[in-house]
Amino acid sequence: MKESQKKAMNKICKITALFIAAIMLFSSAPTFVSAAADGAGETGKTIGTEIDYSDGAVPYKELSAADLLRQAAGITVTEAEKEYFSAQNVTFRYTDNVPGRSVECENKGDGLLVTASPYTYAASNGETVEWIPKSVTVNGVKKSFEGGIYEAVFEGQSVGADNEILTEYTVTVAVPKPVLTALANAGFEEGKRVTERKNAYDEELYAYELEHDNYEKEYSGYLISKNEYEAYLDALAVYNAEKAVYDAYISAKEKYENDYAAWLSYTEAYEKYVSDLAEFEVKNAAYEKRYAEDPGSYAALDACRESMEVLNSIFISDSEGHIMYNTLKGDTVAQVVSRRDELVEYGVSEADLDDAGQSTERLIAVLTPYCNLSSGKDRFAYYKENFGEIKSQFARLYSALYSLANTALVRMELQKREKLERYYQFVAQLYVISAGLDDETTFSDEWNVRGNRAADVLESVQIVSDRDSSDPEGLNYPESGDLPEKPVRPTEPEKAEKPEYDVPDEAEEPSDPPAVVNEPTEPVKPTSQRPEEPVFTKEQLSLENEVKNGGLKKRAFGSAQPLTFRTTVKYDPESLNKYTVIFADHDGTVLSEKTYYKGDGVTVPEDPQREEDDEYTYTFTGWDKEITAVSGDTTYKAVYERTEKAPAFIPGDVNGDNAVNNKDVVALFKSVSGGDGVYDKVRDFNEDGAVNNKDVVALFKHVSGN
Repeated sequence: MKESQKKAMNKICKITALFIAAIMLFSSAPTFVSAAADGAGETGKTIGTEIDYSDGAVPYKELSAADLLRQAAGITVTEAEKEYFSAQNVTFRYTDNVPGRSVECENKGDGLLVTASPYTYAASNGETVEWIPKSVTVNGVKKSFEGGIYEAVFEGQSVGADNEILTEYTVTVAVPKPVLTALANAGFEEGKRVTERKNAYDEELYAYELEHDNYEKEYSGYLISKNEYEAYLDALAVYNAEKAVYDAYISAKEKYENDYAAWLSYTEAYEKYVSDLAEFEVKNAAYEKRYAEDPGSYAALDACRESMEVLNSIFISDSEGHIMYNTLKGDTVAQVVSRRDELVEYGVSEADLDDAGQSTERLIAVLTPYCNLSSGKDRFAYYKENFGEIKSQFARLYSALYSLANTALVRMELQKREKLERYYQFVAQLYVISAGLDDETTFSDEWNVRGNRAADVLESVQIVSDRDSSDPEGLNYPESGDLPEKPVRPTEPEKAEKPEYDVPDEAEEPSDPPAVVNEPTEPVKPTSQRPEEPVFTKEQLSLENEVKNGGLKKRAFGSAQPLTFRTTVKYDPESLNKYTVIFADHDGTVLSEKTYYKGDGVTVPEDPQREEDDEYTYTFTGWDKEITAVSGDTTYKAVYERTEKAPAFIPGDVNGDNAVNNKDVVALFKSVSGGDGVYDKVRDFNEDGAVNNKDVVALFKHVSGN
């Protein structure tokens, strides 16, 4: 038979085999390739973007695609469509987080003027969303805004911390009819796409066969490119060797310069230390002389300072930056008190909630002027004058919060807000302060709240000595308030040695690297394997079935109905406070850092990726805590799930148990003799080009040490 006849016969055989495969495909139950890999579901993702009316930040509100179509277009979707929309995460989103700074309050005459501003933001889909003020309620009295004027005056009211000012906003969103139409027909289009992809499989199978015709031609070109690439690698190796010598010279030179600079810095620091030490000696001599002249004044001053030690401890920071005074002014207590009505309904003590809120307000009021006093004499006078109020309010707040800490509902609420641990710490600090201010109360090392001892949750800097000396009665601040403080001896700097070694000989910088030649990709030799059939999700197959049975058809509808939503903004004077929100990787690397106002939603960066190491691969699973509206400086840290890599193949480990022994000899013997043990890791151990009994003997010798 001639060569041309052979080629023609081969082509006929290929076409015949293709037709037989097609007949088998349509006469049997098919298995499909992943729809995600085939691009299925792209319509759903596009529509999901078009109906995203949120500002791109977290948190946001959601409306399911099914509810959106029902409310805006009067369309009821099928169960298959519901499941498909859910799997594709297609939801209508909007942001109702109207900033507290949109509402302003000021005294006007003998009344309170409340001014609200519309809040507008650019949605993720490019649309403009505008929340319009509708009414404002002050302490139960409601007034509506009319005529586009968003002001209301409440006679007999004034700006104050006790006011409850609630402003109602509404927004109307009109989803364009083309978007709703596309959403209404997304399931139908996806069902058609599944059928089309099934049909495309036959064409892919035929195209795969055509790859064989071009392989030899592509491989010849690959060999030429490979020779060029190997020549480039040789030239690159020469360049890298020259560059390594030069880089070593630069590194050694920089080390010498850095060592010399460190020595110079040390000499300067040491000279300053000598100067500071001389100054210290002079100041210390003056201090000791002054102390010897007037020990009574120093004793009085020490007594006053000791009396204020307990109060001053609330302004000291621990290693994590926690300051009790800041917590007192923050929202740890406020978050519990804000749920007052709900908590009371579930049996929480109404008196404890009232005491917690009122004593917090009183302590803030009485301590704020103390913070603004600069001199120790003025602070002691203020402390002495207000000691009774300070002591009683700390005791009242401690009693209330301790009782609330033992209430399950309060603990559950704090745990949900990730505030419980800080709450326990705050209650422990209140116990220490209350015991220190009350001479009749003695600090106990066994004190605990829900098993959390003060010594376990507080650092030593937060536990003051209980010396029963906090009452300032009978103490007087010395008139000579300008007593010098005992100076602190300066610390000698760490010594640095002058470098004694020489800079290495200068190396010549290498010439330009060779022109880059990309490594050629060896063409993949076609095999006789058929291409994998496409696999679709159960949601896609359900859509295809409904389309095929006529249960799901292309839809059309009349006019679209706008959607109206409501939200309430509580006036908060602290809404203008700015805070920093950081998203960091697992190792602390900052991925994004942005400043927000209090109450703002947070823009979340794209999911980070972590490189694999020798033992594990890593998959991003989310952030270490729930992303909420901004309430303070916050850092979110990336969390990864690690997957252990499969162990490398051990030569001779036929049965795959990660050991080479007589069991592998038996397994290999069964495999080559046609027994019931056929393994993937059978190898040609004697390297004679065949796997047979000779390999069994070779493996046996290896195992037995011969």
